[in-house]
Amino acid sequence: MMYYYSGDNWGGMALSMGFMALLWGALIGAIVWATLRGRREPSRSARRDETPLAILERRYVAGEIDDAEYGRRRTVLFGESAVRPVESAR
Repeated sequence: MMYYYSGDNWGGMALSMGFMALLWGALIGAIVWATLRGRREPSRSARRDETPLAILERRYVAGEIDDAEYGRRRTVLFGESAVRPVESAR
């Protein structure tokens, strides 16, 4: 029995090449997306590890709260002895 090849299998080859292009595009797109997503937002664990005092000081420095609010919240966090005396220069 003799096999006859007419050369009409270009459709299967084009379909295969198209599928591989889609596969590689999806893989590269997923890597780019994951990389860019990691750069945009700080890790949530870093924010969870912040102490209440660090959050309070960050908000004070950013100007979100004023002096009176900072002092009141610091007093709530540490009790009445929250105000630390300023050390004099010797």
